[in-house]
Amino acid sequence: MVDDDEGFYALAGRAVVEGKTPYFDFFFPQMPLTAVVYGVTRKLAGPGLVPLRALGAVLAVGTTLLVHHAARRLAGRRAALLAAGLFVAHTLAWEWSVVVKTYPLALLFATAALVAATARSPSTRTELASGLLAGLAVASRLLSAPVLVGVLLPLLSRRPRTRSIVAMTGGVALALAPVVWLALRDFGTFGFDVLLFHGIRSPGDGLVKDPLQKLDVVRQLFLSPLGTHRPDVTGIQTLALVFTSIFGVRALVRSVRFETARALAPWFAAGLALLLAGLAASPTWVQYGVAGVPCLAVVAGVVVSELARHPAQAVIPVVSYAALAVASFRDRIVEADADLRPDVVDSVGRALDDATPPGLDVGAHFPPYLVASTRGIVPAAENQYARLFSDRVPASRRARLHLFDEAELRAELLSPRTGGFVVGAFVVPETALAVKDAGFVRARDLPGATVWVRPARTP
Repeated sequence: MVDDDEGFYALAGRAVVEGKTPYFDFFFPQMPLTAVVYGVTRKLAGPGLVPLRALGAVLAVGTTLLVHHAARRLAGRRAALLAAGLFVAHTLAWEWSVVVKTYPLALLFATAALVAATARSPSTRTELASGLLAGLAVASRLLSAPVLVGVLLPLLSRRPRTRSIVAMTGGVALALAPVVWLALRDFGTFGFDVLLFHGIRSPGDGLVKDPLQKLDVVRQLFLSPLGTHRPDVTGIQTLALVFTSIFGVRALVRSVRFETARALAPWFAAGLALLLAGLAASPTWVQYGVAGVPCLAVVAGVVVSELARHPAQAVIPVVSYAALAVASFRDRIVEADADLRPDVVDSVGRALDDATPPGLDVGAHFPPYLVASTRGIVPAAENQYARLFSDRVPASRRARLHLFDEAELRAELLSPRTGGFVVGAFVVPETALAVKDAGFVRARDLPGATVWVRPARTP
């Protein structure tokens, strides 16, 4: 099922390849690399969510292979298969590692950074690569920054230590140079989009707040299905990874397998740091926990493989862990709302193109409907977050920050420049009625949505 955020990421990518700059030409509440990658993908593969989801799937496979490689390097083939299985079967992984958001890129780069940092034959090249990859993870998603904890740990035991740290830091600086350039260009605008905006999305002052909301996410991340009304084993699986990692590493130490325990330390530290960073954000969501899953899967896979006295002792727990997710997979994927499948949502964008005369803009309250369209997009419809919290920003700053309210979206839709509008998910009835009253006519009926267009003028 398409997540509403996927639309604004995809449309940000379109804006980038059309020559616009994130933050300064349009509102974008994330680090910039994701928009660039999605824009290039649109340019090469064509418009639509389906090509972008295909990219996400490829990136997720890449992350899985890196998890497999890391565990195999540490403890052999059995550990590699177990670690890859633990990652792929986790509810957060199969649900969020392929979506058109920051996760596919951030997971791939963060895992690759740790693989480079823990190379068997470390060199200046691998240390530079680890920093570069970690920097790319941060350039994709700011909350990936804690991966630097895991990248730094192996360097502290190397000699000369300073050279290793300088090489890693140089890689980070190289990856983040374009981000620094954007920040220096106008830190007020950049800082609002990437940092301060997230603070105004939840009640209270500051960036770390709203403890009750955090407690509820902790419940979902570590204790579900407790308190849920649908199949959800995220909590059981996450708790299993964390406990297996903690007590497994302790068992390795007690059995005098110091080298294996030491080799797992960067992965364990990075996994926990990424989980905690996701919980510190305000607002936080259970999906943020996916950041720590690859690291903890490596640790748990190696631990189970090393401590199991018989292959069945290793396989049975992992198979049980995966089997738990079957009901969740059926609920969230197999039985999900068919009207919000990527291909169905893309058909809405193509219908907009068919029904709307060239040269006119189109709009919707649900940005994913617009991704497959090649028509111009009404600015206030490109990103729902540019409207949802704009009332918490002084009116004098909204234009500079490219924020809008519902009245401004309505005015843009009623402008002669706009020729099409989608009534569907998240629609605001007052705006839909205003569009209808302005003379728009129903042109196409699609699953879960209808396309309304301004009738062509007759001479």
